[in-house]
Amino acid sequence: AALTLLCLVFEESGDFPINRSELYQEGLDVLLKKWDASRNIERAQAYQKMSRQRKEDLLSNIAFATFERSDYFFKRQYVENEIRRYIRNLPDSLVNAADLEPDCQAILKSIESQHGLIVERAKGIYSFSHLTFHEFFASRKIATSFDPTVRKAALTSLVTNITEKRWREVFLLVVGMLQNTDYLLKLMKSQIDSLLAENVKFQKFLTWGCQKALSVSSSRSPLEISRIRGFYFHLSVLSIGDEAISSTEKTDILIDASLSAALGAAINLAYNLELTQAVLSIRGFKASLAKLQVNYETVDSAIQSCLSLLSDSPFQQALNQLYSQLPRQESGLNGWWQLQGQDWIAQLRQLMIRYRNIGHNWQFSEAELACLKQYYEANRLLFECIHSDCYASREVREAILQTMFLPARRNR
Repeated sequence: AALTLLCLVFEESGDFPINRSELYQEGLDVLLKKWDASRNIERAQAYQKMSRQRKEDLLSNIAFATFERSDYFFKRQYVENEIRRYIRNLPDSLVNAADLEPDCQAILKSIESQHGLIVERAKGIYSFSHLTFHEFFASRKIATSFDPTVRKAALTSLVTNITEKRWREVFLLVVGMLQNTDYLLKLMKSQIDSLLAENVKFQKFLTWGCQKALSVSSSRSPLEISRIRGFYFHLSVLSIGDEAISSTEKTDILIDASLSAALGAAINLAYNLELTQAVLSIRGFKASLAKLQVNYETVDSAIQSCLSLLSDSPFQQALNQLYSQLPRQESGLNGWWQLQGQDWIAQLRQLMIRYRNIGHNWQFSEAELACLKQYYEANRLLFECIHSDCYASREVREAILQTMFLPARRNR
């Protein structure tokens, strides 16, 4: 369905709009206005009287209500009830509910047969033919209300879903539909900040990230420092940094990325070594050995990469001495790591903290790590919204970008 939509748009205009919501809108214009005409399809009388905007409004009502409840499949009765509720308020509509029944059935049949936007998946069970259409019409319901109070309430409700992955496309579509996104972007920023605001450990972690970013930044550009804060947040939570930054930034970033990769691989190595000893099946044992080998290679290559970036210094000498402790013969790797691996990891962590101010053991629980990952992904979504083809004031864009990943007290 999405590919068909793209083909229809390109056939009509020979190009694609930059704005994703405009792309969907142009494709749906083809479906709702032109496609059926080119196929010589005769509309049901009740459906024929509805303007294109009314049809989109009707579909938006159905899409939003079902998407909000995670109902990707819905019963015929529900769709017909929504159609009945909508058309009874149109001019010249029949008053008696029973008299509206044929029109409801005809409209549903027309939507299904003529446009393929809503389809019958099983007897009496319907859905939008593609998730793209469901998301687009749900977004349209949020963004196109003419009542400012209703629209603000809808946007306020929307941001409560900022950590839900299934709402991601809806956010991106809504920012493309709004005439001005300042209000929504500020709501998103406030909601994201609130995720960590009440946790003292999280705030201490964000404070460290702020200090670390300032220490490695070659300029005082607030936007650059903000990007680096995000890099170290990601590096600390996932043991890897944003490749877009780590591949282009200065030596300090590359050194810290290599050290974090070595520490993460060493910790995984110790874990996988314990796991290997507990595995009984031959297949599972071979798989565990393969993971161990990858961990060994990552530790070795990451330390080498870091050493190649360091100039002669106490840190370079200490790291080189620690690296020289690693066994070089494959036959002795497992035994050495069983006896000395934890001590080696502790020494590496101490060096990282002392010389680079990274590698701190924050002792986050699984629940806390999940929250931090949600916070990071929500910031990524906000960043993508800001850099999409949406209209927002320069002041709001810059204010948000400059304050990403700051501790709560710095945002007031």
